[in-house]
Amino acid sequence: MMVRWRVKMADRELRLNSIHRYVKSSPTFVLEEHSHCEVPAGCGGVVLRWRNPRESVPVTIRVALRDATEARFTVDGVPPASAVPLLKPGVHVFTAEVTAATSSRPTLLLAMYHGDPRTGMILLSSPDGSFRWTPEAPHDDSWLEAGFDDTDWLPMTAGVFPDDADDRRGHQVLELGAQPLSAPAERLWMRRLFHVPAPFEH
Repeated sequence: MMVRWRVKMADRELRLNSIHRYVKSSPTFVLEEHSHCEVPAGCGGVVLRWRNPRESVPVTIRVALRDATEARFTVDGVPPASAVPLLKPGVHVFTAEVTAATSSRPTLLLAMYHGDPRTGMILLSSPDGSFRWTPEAPHDDSWLEAGFDDTDWLPMTAGVFPDDADDRRGHQVLELGAQPLSAPAERLWMRRLFHVPAPFEH
């Protein structure tokens, strides 16, 4: 003789076996998109990360370079781990070490912003004297620090960055309002201080 039991699942068990058990939440951290998942097969996904909004700000960095064979960019002496690094509120320094193409003047476009670039712009390249450069290799890595004295360095001057339809990245940075910067050197070291506002300042 076979007996069939009917057991009513408790509300708690129903919740544990629902899709809501996979929903992540935190009273302190926010879950946000970090980057896209791009593989040849095209997974179409995104990479997420947790962030404490009181301690760091995601800053999008867009850089376009012309007439250069090699370039190394850093923020506070460290190459950014992604195009949207997390930065603490306060003063930071953007640096670049650029090697020009033969008989060329390297030209740079730069834009940094938090969230919507129309309201959260932090830094735009501009020939206003705030971007400084030198053709001589620094003696040590102190030039990568925010407190380095670059008053003896030269100001970057206005450059030419053609609005080339094939240069998608350059076109995007130009649209953000960046102005091209240039320097007459086969190799140059460049730096610029910038300020990241606290979340409540936005």
